[in-house]
Amino acid sequence: MYPFEYYIQFYERVDRLHIAIYLHLDPQTVTVYKRSFPNTIFHNREEFLHVYYEIEPYFHQKQIVMSKEDLHFLNTAFSSLPLTLPTVRKVKVADVAHFIQGLTLNELTPKELLLLQLLDGKRYASYLKRELYEAYRMDSDYALYRLESLGYLVSDDLAFSLFRLPYKEWVALLEAVQNRRKDEPRERVIEELLKTIDQDKLWQLVGDPYIRLTPKGKAMAEGAPQLLDFHNHLFRYEYHLSIDEYFILSQREPSYTPVEVMKLLIVNQNKDRLDRFDWKTIFQDHTDGQIPEAYISSQFAQILLKYTGGRNADDWDDSGTEADDDLDSIARFYDILFQSKEEKKGLDQEPDETTELRRIIQQKKMQPNSDLSERHEKDDRLAERRKEHERLRRMVVHPAASTRRRPSFITWRLFLLSFLLSAITSLLLLYIWFTWLV
Repeated sequence: MYPFEYYIQFYERVDRLHIAIYLHLDPQTVTVYKRSFPNTIFHNREEFLHVYYEIEPYFHQKQIVMSKEDLHFLNTAFSSLPLTLPTVRKVKVADVAHFIQGLTLNELTPKELLLLQLLDGKRYASYLKRELYEAYRMDSDYALYRLESLGYLVSDDLAFSLFRLPYKEWVALLEAVQNRRKDEPRERVIEELLKTIDQDKLWQLVGDPYIRLTPKGKAMAEGAPQLLDFHNHLFRYEYHLSIDEYFILSQREPSYTPVEVMKLLIVNQNKDRLDRFDWKTIFQDHTDGQIPEAYISSQFAQILLKYTGGRNADDWDDSGTEADDDLDSIARFYDILFQSKEEKKGLDQEPDETTELRRIIQQKKMQPNSDLSERHEKDDRLAERRKEHERLRRMVVHPAASTRRRPSFITWRLFLLSFLLSAITSLLLLYIWFTWLV
């Protein structure tokens, strides 16, 4: 089994929250997520959900490593919104900042490398943004901005976009600007258009831009060709494989083909799902055995909403908790509801009237219902009589049935007698005719 570990770090700089996530598989460590947000996201639930949607795959059923301060920060943030803490396999407490010191980390994440390969000379269309967001939970607009700021690509090259336009769109653009030189070399016409037509108008006619990789971007994209194999393979869809784990495992096992690496991930994924971590244990360890009050109130509110017909649980539980968590949720519900029952025995005892009523109901349930049993016996006797009458009816032949058979037998005898008489008459006539001839 491959023990993938996600080192997660939160830190603040100049009124911005920075989130950095590193994937470690001994002996390699790669950066898989790095982004900053305004501190105001913790005051707006919708903004935080947008951020959490991007980072949730790095928590769900993963082994994570965080510092004590970041664990406390995470718990406070989730409790104040409120949200259910993510479902993880294991939590290890360690100093992440100390761990990454001295490491030579990659500048681009595996998802950004894939984006470079997908956009090489292609149009940055809305359908591609939607596909990347649904498949990898990647904000491609931010990734494009970051790649362009780092000098890996260019997205505002109007001449390149005009040159890459399909022929039909190119002809439609020339007709829109009243240019009839569609049969001339495109480079010459583009040069003229850039001089005579306003660029904003040309961009409106072009629509989504075409992306041009710089030499630096081309070299980076060519260094990880196996990512396209992963992106286009069926296993990614069917087993919900992680592109980050695929990337680091393919670097650790360079002799394996992309399909073999994905099969290793599938086996490893099935083994990983056997374990599960309870957040209460880590809070007990760091709060002298007391679970934080904010955590309890958050969990109580979540379970009440889920099991009392209130708001849909999916609107609250954005951590991707699966259906098999229901029993644990019910158990937590009763733990929270009745955790102080032993201390409040005097207040929680039932009144005498309620106890007596329950006893009477229980006795009533235990007493047999005589009227009902007599009715059942009468129905059984009636059914037996009906069965007996049916057997007798089948044994006795009805008189009408016998009278209906006699006319049929007499008819057959009359028919045979008439046939014989006609035959004798015919023979007699033949004999007379033959004698007359002689």
